[in-house]
Amino acid sequence: MELKLLSNKHFWFDLKYKIKCFFFPKQEWLTDAIPDTYCDKVELIPKVLFACLVDYIEVEKKKPHVHDIGYDWAEELKDGFVTQTYVDAVNLREEELMKAYDYIKRGRDVIQARIEWAYPPREPFDELFSESEIVDGHYELNVSPERTECYKEVNRLEAIKLEKDKECMRIIVKHHHQLWT
Repeated sequence: MELKLLSNKHFWFDLKYKIKCFFFPKQEWLTDAIPDTYCDKVELIPKVLFACLVDYIEVEKKKPHVHDIGYDWAEELKDGFVTQTYVDAVNLREEELMKAYDYIKRGRDVIQARIEWAYPPREPFDELFSESEIVDGHYELNVSPERTECYKEVNRLEAIKLEKDKECMRIIVKHHHQLWT
């Protein structure tokens, strides 16, 4: 059986292709999006989905043989190559994808900056902790009302970011079967 495989032309072509792709990956943009350090799936899944959409919009839709986002289908409609229903579906899909893309490229950074700005200033450890009056040798965290308010704002902004991330991921998953060129 193995001798037969070695004489198969497709086997050698496939082996050569796999070796070539090992040294020159075809999805290098995706491997760049994945951190080299450990990353929880909670963070990794949005990174991968967002990287896929960004590559689709910025690279694949810019190829010469592909209609870019916002293409005018008037001539194809006039010649009868496509229907109005098809054009409407494409335009709706592109509108939703661009909404997600704009959030990924601009809105997400704005929300993240607001989150980072909302954190309270660092305080020395001596001011944050005091010796416990209940248990000898233990320390208690002293949280000021201002610090608590800051963290309420951080939590509120992180909840907004999470909802917007989920909305974008839903859009990407909804149209994933059409993200090819």
